[in-house]
Amino acid sequence: MDFYNFIYCEKQVQRFVSQILFPLEEDEVVVLFLAARKKYAPQQAIKKEFLQRKIVTKRESFLRKLKQFNCQRGAYFDAEGNDIREEACVVYCTANPRSTVAAAKNLITTFTDYLFSLAVSSSERKKFTGIYQKTLSEIQKCRARKHYVDIDFDVVDKNKGKKYVRDFLQIIATSKHHIIETRGGYHILIEKQTMTADIGRVMYKQIEAINREGKQIFGEKFEVIINRQDMLPIPGTKQGGFAVCIIDKLE
Repeated sequence: MDFYNFIYCEKQVQRFVSQILFPLEEDEVVVLFLAARKKYAPQQAIKKEFLQRKIVTKRESFLRKLKQFNCQRGAYFDAEGNDIREEACVVYCTANPRSTVAAAKNLITTFTDYLFSLAVSSSERKKFTGIYQKTLSEIQKCRARKHYVDIDFDVVDKNKGKKYVRDFLQIIATSKHHIIETRGGYHILIEKQTMTADIGRVMYKQIEAINREGKQIFGEKFEVIINRQDMLPIPGTKQGGFAVCIIDKLE
């Protein structure tokens, strides 16, 4: 039997969990989600990007939950019914935890509205078939504590683009941060509690300056953003065939 395997190094995953992922409080969770990206496999009819989601309630179960994405081929397919290729996929997690309490409050309002809609039309029952996915989506949206500011460098050419990452790292040198190399560049996770107001001010100006210069040289595909969606490719997994990893120092 042929199986998907999105993990290339369990040690990298475990290092991410123990050194980067913060311990979770009582109502906090981490969301894992497997996605298929059209840009990684242009020949495939990929329309629905999110394939599956998992909820992690404690760090010790992170790797086990991640392994649950690995399954027999045929489980994930595109709009034409063809198996989605492994190299089209990426596994993300939320770098900052999610609040299930906040999600529950929002869902109570949503599901109450669903129930009231039944009084208008019985055809509204169809909405209830999607309550599982609605619940997962709401949890994913409701951030709890913010531990990290995530700066996403999509540098196009890593050899030439490293210069901008190095310049940025000098600005935030006094703050605690982690570097994760991804398929298109780097994610710099800055621990929010170690950032001073001065670092914040200079950092935002530097991002604007880097974008101006980088786009002039490399075009519009070059981009440095503050990743407010909180979607982080997981070290130890493959992103479009690339081995995502934690790096201690940018060479």
